[in-house]
Amino acid sequence: MSGPILWLRADLDLECQPYSDGKQRVTVWHDQSGHQNDAVARTGKPGPLCGSDAFPLNGVVDPYFADDNSDFASLILDVDLTPLLGSDYTIFVVERRRGDKYENYVIGTLIPTPDNFDCSATGPNPYRGLHFGYRLDDTYTLEEFCDGLRVTVPVLTGTPVPHVDVGWFSQAPDAGQQIFVDGVFLGADHSQNKPLQLATGGAIGRGYEETYDERFIGDIAEVVVYPSALSDADRNAVEAELRQRWGF
Repeated sequence: MSGPILWLRADLDLECQPYSDGKQRVTVWHDQSGHQNDAVARTGKPGPLCGSDAFPLNGVVDPYFADDNSDFASLILDVDLTPLLGSDYTIFVVERRRGDKYENYVIGTLIPTPDNFDCSATGPNPYRGLHFGYRLDDTYTLEEFCDGLRVTVPVLTGTPVPHVDVGWFSQAPDAGQQIFVDGVFLGADHSQNKPLQLATGGAIGRGYEETYDERFIGDIAEVVVYPSALSDADRNAVEAELRQRWGF
């Protein structure tokens, strides 16, 4: 198994500084993959909450992507996802959502033309807007824009619960997209095997555009992205390590 191109852990190298609003906010989440692919708050914009303004998971305070700013470019962390261009991939996210909003995505890349929903072969956006997360309160999705897999998940009720979410993609014939949550296979679309054609505007805590609100509400403890479709054995091993580290 080759190593990840992105590895963010809340228990390692998370920079948290006071912001002008008096709250503690993430400025940089340092990448542990060895590729120096740090996730950073946008210049002049507040990042996710941290420190005493966020919530602990297994004794570690995670970045809290709160709904406390109406600027859609705020409260996210920019990150380079261009290594996924044309590639298979496996995305792991340890998250605990705290809102049931529409389009509540944990990771994404920006489509070039947000107002153009032409999904024909000559359209400007197909396979250019990765988004992984909650499309609806009861629906989780892995999509690249104009394609995608959607699976049913329990609605948000009561105390927020942490999960390990996995989005798996392979270009191999009859492979396509798969979603797993907490080690459980939730669904596949074997017809969706076209890779990302554009991977700019990568972000943690946001989906495929910023002209309306696709930001995540909740905390994220860890993000691991591999530029390959991991085998079942390797995926299970990574999931087990994540569950053990975060105590569930």
